[in-house]
Amino acid sequence: MAESFHGIAVYEVKSDGCLNGTWTDDHVDTKKEIYNDIAKKRGGNEQDCIEGTYDCAWIEHSGNIEKGVLVIKKAGSIYDFFWQVTDNSVIYKGIGIKTGNIISVTYW
Repeated sequence: MAESFHGIAVYEVKSDGCLNGTWTDDHVDTKKEIYNDIAKKRGGNEQDCIEGTYDCAWIEHSGNIEKGVLVIKKAGSIYDFFWQVTDNSVIYKGIGIKTGNIISVTYW
């Protein structure tokens, strides 16, 4: 990432363990719009346990669909988020808080 920016994502934890999200950030190309993203947990559908590895896809500001991997690790009362592309390089990092079936994440 050549530029520094910050964003926010809000996920609903679905009963099948998937995360259904919306996101936006302060990147110049985002145009202050809200975009979608979805993540499907590998190897389980435990709604109460969001920690794990997910296959994910999101719509970029350009309209392109990007695919990657989302790794979520519990760290006390918060969750660390790591979005990776195909070569396993981390492209975004974030910190999330879970309230009920909603997870709010700030990322950079």
